[in-house]
Amino acid sequence: MSFLRDLCALLAFRLSRSRRLAEAYERRARRARQRANEYEVRAARATNRVSAAEAHAAHEEQRARLHQQHIAKAEDEVRRAQRLAEEHTATREQAERKVRRLRLEAARLNELIRQRHSASKQAADDVAAAKQRAQRAVREAEDQVKVATERARTAWGVAQKQQQRAEERRTVAIERYLKTLPDSDSSAAALRPLRANWFDRDPLPVELLQVIDGDSVRIRVVRPGARSRRTNEVRLVEIDAPEHDQPFGQDAERALREIVRGKRLWMYDFGLDLYGRSLGVLLVTDQDNRLRAGRSVNREMVRLGMAVWYSQFSHHPELEIESAQAEAKSRRIGIWAKPDGVDPPWEHRRQARDEHFGRARPR
Repeated sequence: MSFLRDLCALLAFRLSRSRRLAEAYERRARRARQRANEYEVRAARATNRVSAAEAHAAHEEQRARLHQQHIAKAEDEVRRAQRLAEEHTATREQAERKVRRLRLEAARLNELIRQRHSASKQAADDVAAAKQRAQRAVREAEDQVKVATERARTAWGVAQKQQQRAEERRTVAIERYLKTLPDSDSSAAALRPLRANWFDRDPLPVELLQVIDGDSVRIRVVRPGARSRRTNEVRLVEIDAPEHDQPFGQDAERALREIVRGKRLWMYDFGLDLYGRSLGVLLVTDQDNRLRAGRSVNREMVRLGMAVWYSQFSHHPELEIESAQAEAKSRRIGIWAKPDGVDPPWEHRRQARDEHFGRARPR
C-alpha cells in the first residue's frame, strides 16, 4: 500500500509538472500568434501601400508623358515595398512554422498527460482490486473461524458425552471395587474415598526437594533399591494459592513448607498440565506412619485458609476441598480474615496478563 501511495504521489507530481509545461507552451503559442497577427497587420499595411503605389503608378502612367521622373521614383518605391512585403511574408511563414511546431508539442504533452492520467487510474483500480482481495480474504478467514468454532463446539459436545459415559462407567467400577474392600482393613478403609475414585492405584512414595509456592512443589519419586535423579514439579490439584506478589502469598508458601516438614510424602499422579507440570495430590503419614485420606496436603492448605478451592477445575469431590474451604471461611482464618477478602489467584493472574499485553479489561 505504501508503494502504491508513493507511486500515485509521483504520478500526480509529474502530471502537475506536465500541465505547467503545457500552459507555458500555450502562453508561448499565444505570444507567437500575437506576433503573427502583428506581422499580418504589417503585411496588410504593406499591401495597402502596394495598392497605393500601383494606383499611383497607374496615375503616373497616365501622366507618363508629363511626369517620367515621378514614374521612375514610384517604381523605386514599389520595389522597396515589394521587398518589405517579401520580408514580411518570410517572417509570417516562419511564425506559422513555429506555431505548428508549438501545436505539435502541445499535442504531445496532452498525450503524455492523458497517458499519465490513465496510469493513475490504473493504479487506483489496482488499489481497489487489492482492497477487494483483502476484504475477500478477511471474509474467508471469518468463515474459517466460524467453521472451526462450530467444529470445536461439536468436539466439545462429543467430549462431554464421552466424559459423561466415562463417569457412569467409573461410578459402576467404584461400587464394584468398594464391595471388594474388607471393612477390617483400616488402611484400606482410610484410603477408600481416594482409591475408590482413582481405582486400584497405589500412591507413589516421593521425596520433597523444594517448596516453590503455596500450590507447587518439586519432588523426586523414591524407587525401591534405586535413587532416581529425575525430579518433577507438582501442581496440587483442586486448589489455587495466592501468588507471591499477592497478600498471603509468602504466608501460603511458609504454611505449605510447615505442613510437609519432616513428613513422609505420598502422591497420586494425574498426568501433566499444559505447562508440563505433574498434577497430583500429596498425602502425609500420621503419627502411626499410616496414610490418611483426610490429611491430603491439598485439603489442609485450604482448611488453613492459605489456598482457595479451584472450583473451575474440580473433578474430585472425594478430596472434600469444598468443605475445607467452608470451614476456613467460618473460622475467618488466613485469606478469609480480611473483610473484603483477597482476589482469587486466577483473577490476579488474568489482570497481570492483560496489563502486560496492554488489554486491561474492567472487572
